[in-house]
Amino acid sequence: MQTRFKKLTVAATAAVFLASCSVIETLDKRFVYWWNNGSATRPYDKEEKAYYAQETEAQKENRKINAVYCNELGFLPENRIYNEYRKNGMSNDHFFHQCMKDSGSPQYEPPDLKWRNDQYCSYLALLPENRIFDGKYKYGKFNSALYDKCMRDRGTPVEKQQ
Repeated sequence: MQTRFKKLTVAATAAVFLASCSVIETLDKRFVYWWNNGSATRPYDKEEKAYYAQETEAQKENRKINAVYCNELGFLPENRIYNEYRKNGMSNDHFFHQCMKDSGSPQYEPPDLKWRNDQYCSYLALLPENRIFDGKYKYGKFNSALYDKCMRDRGTPVEKQQ
């Protein structure tokens, strides 16, 4: 019985000590990165780190100032994205990236942007005000013409399915 109590006391003391040293936080971040398959994003992470490392100190300071400014603009009520799930709106990510680009601090963009364009254009085509209501579907259907136009405008051609 005493051996079990000693082991429990040592384990509890170690847990408190590790928690106070924030070792667990570091391990937790690494575990979450591994669990979410961080290896899939590793090449992009390296490219992004190299992209930001080549900036001068003045550019880094300018980026910080622009990030604060564009983030505040993105959260203004007139710039938020509203839908039925987010009554208070959410920050407009596309607006933020465009603001950063216009301010002279473009964000890192991976060479293959098809997935980001697809995500944005799909979101745009699924917004309630852009759906096609023909009476057949209760909530309207996906606006494929708008999706195709958005993808073309963003420089990503759409392959037609046969």
